[in-house]
Amino acid sequence: PFSSHSQNTASKMNIRHSALLLLLLVSSANHAESFIAPYEPRNSIFLSSILQQQQQQQLTHELHMKNDQSQPHQRRNRPGRGPSSRRNNKSSTPSQPSSLRTPPINPRRMTTRAAMTDSAAADIATTTNKRPNQNQKKRQRPREAPSRSRSIARGRDPILSLNMNLDFLGKSGQKNAAQRAEELLMRIEALHDDGYYDARPDAVSYNAVINAYAISGSRDGATNAKRLLGRMETLSSAFASDLASAAPNGLKSDSVAITNKKTPSSSSVKPNVITFNTVIRAYVKSPSPSAAKEAEEILLQMERMVENNDPNAVRPNAITYNSVIDAWAKRSRRNKDAADRAEWWLYRMIEANQRQKEEGVDEEDLVVPDTTSFNSVLNAWAKSNHPKKAAKAELLLRHMEKLYYEQGNEEVKPDVVSYTSLIDAYASSSNHRTKTDTASKAQDILSKMERLYEETGDEYVRPNRISYASVINALSKQGDFVSAQKAQDILEKMEERGQRSDDDDSVRPDIVCYTSVIDAWARSNSEDAGVYAE
Repeated sequence: PFSSHSQNTASKMNIRHSALLLLLLVSSANHAESFIAPYEPRNSIFLSSILQQQQQQQLTHELHMKNDQSQPHQRRNRPGRGPSSRRNNKSSTPSQPSSLRTPPINPRRMTTRAAMTDSAAADIATTTNKRPNQNQKKRQRPREAPSRSRSIARGRDPILSLNMNLDFLGKSGQKNAAQRAEELLMRIEALHDDGYYDARPDAVSYNAVINAYAISGSRDGATNAKRLLGRMETLSSAFASDLASAAPNGLKSDSVAITNKKTPSSSSVKPNVITFNTVIRAYVKSPSPSAAKEAEEILLQMERMVENNDPNAVRPNAITYNSVIDAWAKRSRRNKDAADRAEWWLYRMIEANQRQKEEGVDEEDLVVPDTTSFNSVLNAWAKSNHPKKAAKAELLLRHMEKLYYEQGNEEVKPDVVSYTSLIDAYASSSNHRTKTDTASKAQDILSKMERLYEETGDEYVRPNRISYASVINALSKQGDFVSAQKAQDILEKMEERGQRSDDDDSVRPDIVCYTSVIDAWARSNSEDAGVYAE
């Protein structure tokens, strides 16, 4: 308590001196309490427990700091330690009253570590050592090689991605796309050999590169395609030999062991019918004069392997035969024997179909001649320089009609391409020096097509612009007034039908039709030819 004299003196002092005096007195009182309170029994127990708790926290903090210094790679800002976490904790945790806060202890005033009990120190050390170190585990974990099964489980198949890239690159039309696709294929094979991939490129991968060479149209495209086919056959045979040598008695355990050693199965790169068909198609597009012969040899090899029951044999299908026929048909202008070879393969295809039916081959695997097969041969005769090409083409079309109308074979139904090819055969073989009226036969075929369309309404036999143009071309080569007048009548018919609202643009005459009619009048030797031509 203050004396009356002190109170009078304090009242006369200014506010600043009063505040300083009051602060000094309060500090003295707290300092005196800190010396008196520990001697009270109840306060002594309470403060000792607080001191022990703070000492444990301090020891734990020091052990954590040592652990951080021994592992410098770990991030310092652990959850709940960084500046941002302190701000978050400060904002998220409600503030406590000052009376409930634990007063901070200066480390210099703390008692020694020996004051702690042995059990408490042991518990803290055990708890600290048991803390998992995730970064250390990740660093010490061995790197696992990429696995196709794991990639597939994650929705990513590396071989599927490779095949898609190869197919896109091969069809991109870029310069040297086929060579770049093959380089990519070889890189993936090298990565597989180095153990980076569990599975090596398969038959789909090779087919994509072969197709790139096929559509490139380059001079050596077919040669490169055949080279890749040979590589596939070599790899397939080598893998089959490895599996056979690893399991001489057919033991399943040996086969499984070989499979686990990332040895690819022989079927993964074994050429299939798509592979052979793509290589043959490469020869179809090749400008080489011997391309048709090379395509024929591939098909003959396939037939021999099937006849000899070769385990690596691949049975040819209708596309295989049609491709070889097309290869000969495209060379019928320069090769006088090309049309004969195309027709020979057509009848060989028919014989293969009959033989397969006798052998009990499944319907899905049967070689079935279709309209495309016959049309390719008809086209070969139409472009041929053979003197009897029109007669041979007409005989083939009659056989086609017999199979469809009499035997009910829906696969060989004659269409507009069939009849137009026959018209073209007559038109290209007509000559004004001969007495044979081939133009009239071409006109008869056109009339037959018009009659079939009117009776049945079948769009497959409806004459188109090419059909009419071929007849006009045949008439223009006759060199007389009557033929020129017939060509003029056909042109007017085309104009009339092309202007109808219910007809499409397929019969509207083009510049070729008008030019052929002008040529017909020019050859007619008529006095009024110039007027009609104009």
